[in-house]
Amino acid sequence: MAQKLNPFSGRQFLDKNGDPYVGAKLFCYEAGTSTKYTLTKDSAGASNHVNPIILNARGEPGDGAGASQTMWQTEGQNVKLVLAPSTDSDPPISAISTWDNLEPINDTTVVITDEWFSGTAPTYISATSFSVVGDQSSVYHVGRRIKTTNTGGTIYSSITNVAYTTVTTITVENDSGTLDTGLSALWYSILSADNTATPGGTYQGDITFADTIATTGTATTNGNLAVAGGLTASSTIRWAKGADVASAAALTLGTDGNIFDITGTTAITSIGTLGIGTVVKLHFDDVLTLTHNATDLILLGGENITTAAGDEAEFYEYASGDWICANYERAANTPGSGVPLLQAETATTSGTSHDYTSIPSWVKRITIMLEDVSTNGTNDLQIQIGDSGGIETTGYTGVGGTSALSSAFSFVDSMGAAFSVQATITLELKDATNNTWCCNGIACEAATPTTWTIAGNKSLSATLDRIRLTTAGGTQTFDAGSFTIMYE
Repeated sequence: MAQKLNPFSGRQFLDKNGDPYVGAKLFCYEAGTSTKYTLTKDSAGASNHVNPIILNARGEPGDGAGASQTMWQTEGQNVKLVLAPSTDSDPPISAISTWDNLEPINDTTVVITDEWFSGTAPTYISATSFSVVGDQSSVYHVGRRIKTTNTGGTIYSSITNVAYTTVTTITVENDSGTLDTGLSALWYSILSADNTATPGGTYQGDITFADTIATTGTATTNGNLAVAGGLTASSTIRWAKGADVASAAALTLGTDGNIFDITGTTAITSIGTLGIGTVVKLHFDDVLTLTHNATDLILLGGENITTAAGDEAEFYEYASGDWICANYERAANTPGSGVPLLQAETATTSGTSHDYTSIPSWVKRITIMLEDVSTNGTNDLQIQIGDSGGIETTGYTGVGGTSALSSAFSFVDSMGAAFSVQATITLELKDATNNTWCCNGIACEAATPTTWTIAGNKSLSATLDRIRLTTAGGTQTFDAGSFTIMYE
């Protein structure tokens, strides 16, 4: 039969930076299959291209010696082109882009009479699934419309899942009715899920583009959106929520969206592949550990992350099965959220001491604030800290006012019974291994007027969980004012 030009003949293939894809491999297959098809170099079909064709220095299909070469295909034969990196295998496993059902230019042998292509003979599996021979996942992809002939009549459906082992198994959502054992014929829509020819569309499959996307409507994707060029949008691209996923060492995400709730507390050390360029957002429902790996799971700062309920992270698959954490957001009121948590104010109008307990173990910084605090005596005002074993009264070092520290962080010496003290004191965790806290701050009293400063440190026997405001000896009674703490 006559040869016709392939529509990509003479095309220059560019990467996302606009540079030629030098050395990239261009594979050719029969449309909708994994069966290789040989393109020719001339209209007479006298000289064949190699398969794959190696792109030359200009990113164009070459003749093997560096010169650009046209590509021809047989009239009436549609083909599939797959662009892959120069380092990819044969067949490719990390394709850059795929173009299927490419019809020869000026081919008059194919006349489309309706919106359906006739498909491969299907084999019935269930009311919502069937199989076809070979690997036909590129044709029967998630989101594509199909129609089938059954004993009960014609059923229209949308593909929701595709899996290939020795055959391609296709799961569908039927508009109405069900598939039955009389399943005998299959058609697939001319428009694929990633080529709807509409200014605003809803895509439920994986969308891969090698060039710039310009959207004038709203693009909604329930699969993966991989853009090798640029993305220009005059409205929005919405992410879709997939089914919840239980945490596992090797986390397996679904293909029903790209936002997932992660349930459970099992540490995560890797994420299964969804395709290079895939971006996902994970919302954690519980506490677990994300384990940093320099290749498989690259985390911010190169350190493990302990999640908290409500935390969210965005990951990008930069190589097959290898992910980078591009962003991590702490939920409000959780460790590392960046939001200081102010505690309820405590009145200091009675009693000889006032405590804040149940301070979370993740706290690294505590700010203590006093307003108009007064006692009935002249003993020093003090801050003491402790852990689950109680308040500790030894091992404090440094200076408060003009006095050396020993049993507490004493920050007001030469206290007067009529004093009304204002203060801001900060505790910061210096050494998590030894639970060493550094203290610094300033206090003042307006009537005298007098100002005191404090600087010191204290190592606890365990993780800090409590703070006490008291006086030296613990015998003076508070009679005015209030204090509070704020931690982060």
